Amino acid sequence: MDRRGEILLSGDWSSRNMARLGSRVIDPLPVPFARAHLDGVAHWYYLLTTFPESVMSATSLKLPDNLKRQIAQLAASAGQTPHAFMIDVLSREAKRAELRAQFAADAADSEREALDSGKAHSLDAAFDYLEARVAGKKVRPPRARAWRASK
Repeated sequence: MDRRGEILLSGDWSSRNMARLGSRVIDPLPVPFARAHLDGVAHWYYLLTTFPESVMSATSLKLPDNLKRQIAQLAASAGQTPHAFMIDVLSREAKRAELRAQFAADAADSEREALDSGKAHSLDAAFDYLEARVAGKKVRPPRARAWRASK
């Protein structure tokens, strides 16, 4: 019996052992058949809530031949399989999309705040402040000035 099987079957679900196992804990039956069904459900619940990244669903992608060749070449030069390369690329792009959406939401909030208050910082004052800070000078932040009458 391998070490993973020993840990899974012994019921030793300590965080130290789980961290050592990492994403290899994907055994569909983490406990022997002799244990009660609820015991197995409890272990799976623990796994799914503690290590959600280890649970994967299958997705099929139909890629044009030239893109598939390009991915295979890039993956090989990165020392990865095409599958691992695509997961990395998709993960990075998903994170970038989230950051872009957060940036747009923050910008909309800032615009709404400026329109509601009728105050803003002048571009010259903002640049002067930033240049002084980069130069290591202690300066007060610029004050927001009224750019139109507030509501």
